[in-house]
Amino acid sequence: MNNTKPTPQKMKVLENEFARLEFDGRIVFCEFTKENTYIDMDMANRLVNDRINFTEGRPHCLCLRAGKFSYADKEVRNYMQSSEGIKNIIAGAIITESAVTSVFFNFFIKISGVNKIVPAKCFALEEDAIEWLKQFKHAK
Repeated sequence: MNNTKPTPQKMKVLENEFARLEFDGRIVFCEFTKENTYIDMDMANRLVNDRINFTEGRPHCLCLRAGKFSYADKEVRNYMQSSEGIKNIIAGAIITESAVTSVFFNFFIKISGVNKIVPAKCFALEEDAIEWLKQFKHAK
């Protein structure tokens, strides 16, 4: 039996001191590089600016691998759902195996109303998230 995976499309990669971004031309994959990442406003601003510059201002989907995420305060959550924070994002998928993190993100999606502007959903498996993101125009 052949267990090799197909060769993925070449990814553009950007790493800073707290996150790694990968972009395949359709989807930005974001993963925090440190355990128990607390997102403050400086980090939030940097993440948004890096993402926009990294994608050269093109519309894209966002797939957040939230396994190392710990917390973001109200100011950060408000910024991340603002027009600046979601600029150029077509849809967002959040991947987490943690029930606590999933509850946090689902609560954020529901009460923030961001889902009315940018469709967003939590997943346990990255494959399911990618499949869901494919329905959005620029992700195909």
